[in-house]
Amino acid sequence: MLGAQKVPARMMYERTLLFIVQHKKVFKILLAGKERSILKYMIAKMQPRLVDIMHLPKNSKKIFLVYEGEVTSLMDAWCRNGMREDEINRLLDEIIFLTETARVRLKILL
Repeated sequence: MLGAQKVPARMMYERTLLFIVQHKKVFKILLAGKERSILKYMIAKMQPRLVDIMHLPKNSKKIFLVYEGEVTSLMDAWCRNGMREDEINRLLDEIIFLTETARVRLKILL
């Protein structure tokens, strides 16, 4: 079951990270100004699909906020450290781990 979930989430985040790489200068400027909200906004736009992929209840706002914060922190660190394209797969693996384990790790928030 997790294998089927992994592909759509990975594809969504891969597209997002490639978009960031393609607009590297813009993201560097935004993040230099401590504007992390752009990353949170991008993840929030994926929320309905991610909630479905993660099999979360529709009223899982708290768990998604924590998850969003975790993924945003990973992406923020990656962006601030130079956004190397060769690191996308490692970052995707970390994000997918957080995605696949979110319900178990954060179940106390449900």
